[in-house]
Amino acid sequence: MDCKRYKSWLSDAVAGALGPAREAELRAHVEACSDCRALLERERALFEAIDRGVQAHLAAAPSPEFAARARMRLAEEAARPSKYGLNAGSRLGTWVAPRFWPQFGLATSVPAAAAALLAFAVLTVWLARRPASHRAKSPQAIAQRDSAPRAQPPAVASQVSGHQAQPRLATRTVGASEAQPSNDTRRQLRGLRRPPRRVDSSIGGSLPEVIVDKNEQESLAKLYESINSGRVDVASLAAVPPGFERQPDGSLVPVPLKIAPLDIAKLDSGQVWGGEPQ
Repeated sequence: MDCKRYKSWLSDAVAGALGPAREAELRAHVEACSDCRALLERERALFEAIDRGVQAHLAAAPSPEFAARARMRLAEEAARPSKYGLNAGSRLGTWVAPRFWPQFGLATSVPAAAAALLAFAVLTVWLARRPASHRAKSPQAIAQRDSAPRAQPPAVASQVSGHQAQPRLATRTVGASEAQPSNDTRRQLRGLRRPPRRVDSSIGGSLPEVIVDKNEQESLAKLYESINSGRVDVASLAAVPPGFERQPDGSLVPVPLKIAPLDIAKLDSGQVWGGEPQ
């Protein structure tokens, strides 16, 4: 007989976890094998001892000293005043205090809550009565105000319409918004606000915008003032300089340099180096 196979079934058979078919096969083998029957009895006795120990441990009653200490502790807890201002022995104090006043007593939290409510009411009334000019505007209102077109004064509008066909040079300084111009530069810039004189129409009717460096702003202002006062001939500035030619797009390109071919005289074959005849 294969006893090794049946010995692995003994623990499951005693615990009642063996299937019906295997249990019947094991019972038939144990009736014929004395060794396996003895092992089964030993396994059953071990399980019964374990069950008795567990039952004795669970059914143990507390000692009289433990019961007396527990009753004394409960009496002290009921007589001790609660830090929340409520009776710790009552059901209301046991449920309410730990949830609504976890760190402060009732005598401290009620005045604090009343003061906070009063401060909130005063702030609300003050904001409601605040003048409309001091109220913060919403970002949408600020964006609409900035994006709205501003009306141009009548004098400026008429001045612009009267000189619309005249060329002007509008200067914009790159990186010089924080720089402080000198007194001469301020006077020259004030002169830029005056309407320019009528100049030659060959320059064109467009209004170019010249972007210059901050170091060149004063020089450009002087040039514009000279053109405006007539000291500089505008036609000479618009003329094509020598050595350049104007392209259809208005740009200037250098004229290709033309070199005449060199005329090299032929050498006399009757002479050699040093002037002596050959």
